[in-house]
Amino acid sequence: MKIKPTKLELRLSFSLPAFLFFLLSMGSPMLTAQESQNTIQDDDSYPITIERMPEYPGGVEELIKFLSKNVRYPAKAKNNYIQGIVVLQFIVERDGSISNTEVVEHVGGGCDEAALAVFKKMPKWSPGLKEGGVPVRVQYKLPIQFKLPIGFY
Repeated sequence: MKIKPTKLELRLSFSLPAFLFFLLSMGSPMLTAQESQNTIQDDDSYPITIERMPEYPGGVEELIKFLSKNVRYPAKAKNNYIQGIVVLQFIVERDGSISNTEVVEHVGGGCDEAALAVFKKMPKWSPGLKEGGVPVRVQYKLPIQFKLPIGFY
């Protein structure tokens, strides 16, 4: 017998500690950022020390709330019991806007597209700052987990 999950359970499921661990393990730039000619066009093409990393308005907890509210579990993925982690790579620009969003780890079943669609709704972040408080472009990776609740399959 299948248990019908609530809508909230179908949208997105991850815990804050697991999310932070995954961010760190993905090589997310917590202390430094790499700017290179092939990914970020800038005068600086060497690794720089970031004084302050880009941040979603309100911090990680608000980012999680935003994703939980806006990510929709695709019907195709639910019907085919597809689960996994979509990893998006993007650039937080000097003005805080998001650009060059791409999927670097795919799940399929419409999950990749659902994750990308959320970034169209995302507000501006506070930009990363290098020494002297100068805004810089920073490449970022963000994992979004698609997980069906226990008993769904």
